Amino acid sequence: MLVSVYLSPNGLGHQCYDLGVVATQAGPFFRLGRFLTGLYTLSTVPWESIKVFVEVDEVWIEQQDQIHRAVRVLLPNADVHGWRLRKRAEWSRVANDYSDSDVVYLHANDDHALVHRSPEEFMKVCEQMQVNKDIALGAVTHFPEMVGLLQRARQRPATKTLAKQRLVNVEGVWGTTLVRGEHFKTWWKPDTFDDDEIVVRPDNPLGKSVSFLPATMLVPRTELVRHLDGYSHVDVRYPYGALRNLIDFQQDHDYPLRHNLEWWNDELWPKAIFADSPQGADLLTTLPPSERRKSLTESLRLGVARIQHACALRIAVRELGSCIDYPTQLPKSIRVPALLLSILSSPQMLRNALDLILDAPTLVLAAGIRRLGLRPRWFDLVFQLGTTRAFRRVRR
Repeated sequence: MLVSVYLSPNGLGHQCYDLGVVATQAGPFFRLGRFLTGLYTLSTVPWESIKVFVEVDEVWIEQQDQIHRAVRVLLPNADVHGWRLRKRAEWSRVANDYSDSDVVYLHANDDHALVHRSPEEFMKVCEQMQVNKDIALGAVTHFPEMVGLLQRARQRPATKTLAKQRLVNVEGVWGTTLVRGEHFKTWWKPDTFDDDEIVVRPDNPLGKSVSFLPATMLVPRTELVRHLDGYSHVDVRYPYGALRNLIDFQQDHDYPLRHNLEWWNDELWPKAIFADSPQGADLLTTLPPSERRKSLTESLRLGVARIQHACALRIAVRELGSCIDYPTQLPKSIRVPALLLSILSSPQMLRNALDLILDAPTLVLAAGIRRLGLRPRWFDLVFQLGTTRAFRRVRR
């Protein structure tokens, strides 16, 4: 694991997230609690090595030693540094510590967390990347957007075959990612950036962006890592709401202590999520509640949850059967009722269903306008988010 982050009470300013009820937690060290929550969840993974580079805002300089102690409590084998990677040469030195077949989890955001109690699903993706050198990247976070990216690739003849294997070619990354060591090293060759250029995160904020020739990225079958502030920036809320901190950073204490920590609670659909209600669940489960035989009612509730997870940004009609049956097979008799319930019970899903009708003619219109040499931003948003979300974004 390679962590390189900047910790500050102030946001970057280019994104504003709707935290809902979670915002009531926001004290002076809320962002520190988010960072430590992410590391706590990732401590369940059997890492071969852990490097942590942490730069703190000047207002938290007095807390820097305490932050480092907290990191070492959570990750006892971590090599902790009081600065973050900023220059090509620094990144290159670290990248060259990995072998070509190593799979590096690059944690470049202060608020990303593993949402599975068991790291089994996470390890499956790592193992698949390790044995297949053609897979350069693993899309472990921003799951709704990654699924949307995959669904768009399935609609193109040139990328359809690859997308059926949950693979898509990309030319950049999204902050936190899995990357094979061989590919990671190519980002930092001498001809990629000038020596004085700042690269604090591969996806920019705020510095130069990492770009490369098309490389194959694997999109997992289920959400692995959650952006703790949620995905309101793409108008996705349920069931991907903002998550509460599991750790409250307390000044002048050697905190956190492992035995005081908990995990998020998960419940079956149609439970509300905590971001919308203090009585809601943190996560909507897609796993059977026990090993016992499931009733049809439980199977239906699981089916609805799986559809709403997989289709939160876009509905992929041809993939509904496979998403309902992952990670465990459910009775075929619940498929149609689960689809109807998932759409009718959610305004977000109703919007996605409307986009199934509107997107095709909108994109045909966009293609015609581009032939005239025009490229309105709205049509780019349609391709990324769908017609209704693009319309809402342009109106803001």
